[in-house]
Amino acid sequence: MASPLSPIQIQHLHLAGTVSIPRHFPELGRIWYLPEGAEDDDENRKTPVLRVEHALTHTASVTRTCLLEEVRAVFVPKKPSKVDLKKGRFLLGAEIANAWPHLKKDADGAVLGIVHVFETARTHTEVSMGLTAIQSVEFSPPQGKLWCE
Repeated sequence: MASPLSPIQIQHLHLAGTVSIPRHFPELGRIWYLPEGAEDDDENRKTPVLRVEHALTHTASVTRTCLLEEVRAVFVPKKPSKVDLKKGRFLLGAEIANAWPHLKKDADGAVLGIVHVFETARTHTEVSMGLTAIQSVEFSPPQGKLWCE
C-alpha cells in the first residue's frame, strides 16, 4: 500500500506550475484578501481576489490582482526582515481564505508575503511611477503599443 504524501510533498505539488509574485526571492509583496473583489456578471456573484503590491524602487510599484481560485499558495514569513522558506507558513489552496483573518496585518490590512499563482493565471496589473513631465510624455507601454490594440 502506498504511503500518503508528506506535508512537504503536498507543498511541492501545490507549487508545481506556478509563478511567484513578487518574482524575485526574497522580495515580499503587500497582500490584501478582498472577498468580494470581482463581480461575475454571468453568475451575478462576487469572486474573491488577492491584490499584491510590490515596490520596485522608491518611485515605482506594481500592483497585481488575481482571482483567488487561481492562487495556489501564499507564503507568509515568520520574520519579514529575514525571509526564510523554512521559517514561515505556506497557506495552500482553500487554507488561504480560512487563515486570512488570523494573520498579522499592517495598519492598511495587508500581509507581507509571496503569492504563488498558476503560470497562466489572469491578472489585472497596474504600474505606478513617479516621472518627470518629459519622461511622462515620452513614456509608452512595452513594445510601443498596448497589448489590446
